[in-house]
Parts: sequence; C-alpha cells; structure tokens
Amino acid sequence: KLVVITGGEPLRQNIVKLTELLIAENFKVQIETNGTIKRSLPDEVSIICSPKNNLKNGQYNISSDLINYVDAFKFIISKTNICYNEVPKINTDKPIYIQPMDEGDSIKNKNNLDHTIKLAQKHNYFISLQTHKIMNIE
Repeated sequence: KLVVITGGEPLRQNIVKLTELLIAENFKVQIETNGTIKRSLPDEVSIICSPKNNLKNGQYNISSDLINYVDAFKFIISKTNICYNEVPKINTDKPIYIQPMDEGDSIKNKNNLDHTIKLAQKHNYFISLQTHKIMNIE
C-alpha cells in the first residue's frame, strides 16, 4: 500500500492533511519533489528529491530547509542532452537513483537507457525505470 504523490510540484499544494489521512489508513506515503519547497510533513512521509535542470551558480536550487529531510535523490538522464547527461555533484550520503529520459523516440530512448546503465555501473547509482512505458501500458 504505497501512494506516491508527484506531478508538477506537489509541495506547492497543502498536502499535509492528505498525507496524514493516508498514513492513518496504513498507506506508505512518498513525495517526489523538485526540492525547491519545504513543507512540514509527518515524519512517516518519504521524500524523493528529483531536481530539474535549474542550476544556479553551478548548484541545483534545492531548499536548504528540505535537504535534511530527503530520503533519496533521482536524476533524469539523457545521452545527448548536455543538461541531463551526467549526475551533478551533490554532497550527500543518500541513495541516488537515475532514470533514462523518455524523449518520445525509440532510438534516443535506447541510447538514454544504455547511458543510464553505464553511469549506474560506474558510480553505483540505482536505476529507476518507468516500467509502464516498457510494457506499453499508458
């Protein structure tokens, strides 16, 4: 029983009551955020930070208030898009997941997957796949 709240930026909404109700119903709750906003959420909520390409002074714009609450980081990877072809340097001991970018082109997507696998092997990152897309379930 896992509920993942994502899409746009979920922390722009006041989702505290929703998370409390889900936890009360014995759901595990995970938020995927771009890291720019911090809300006081129940301790049981798992926070995955997936910063977008919004670098400022060579650093991702991750809220300093949020960074201590992040459980893991996730980065989108593209073989050819220089903004997404490497995982940025981030000072963390949290797990790092990487996910191949879906560019709507089977050749690019295959190259993105191959590049993601190489990066994961080189740096011991975890791979995150959108299995519904691999299985053609939309």
